[in-house]
Amino acid sequence: MTEDEARQALVTGSSAQAAERFAELAEAGATRIIGMPFTEDRFRQSELLAEAARLVT
Repeated sequence: MTEDEARQALVTGSSAQAAERFAELAEAGATRIIGMPFTEDRFRQSELLAEAARLVT
């Protein structure tokens, strides 16, 4: 994976922005998106990922 590909795989921003990205991935054919929060605030990031997923459906 190139650096550019790795950066494209990252999801940043608000829950609404993440939901938009998730919708783009689904439209492109993704059937599964795996969230891996990796900072000290990983529990809050997990909550935000869940909120973004709810916004997509």
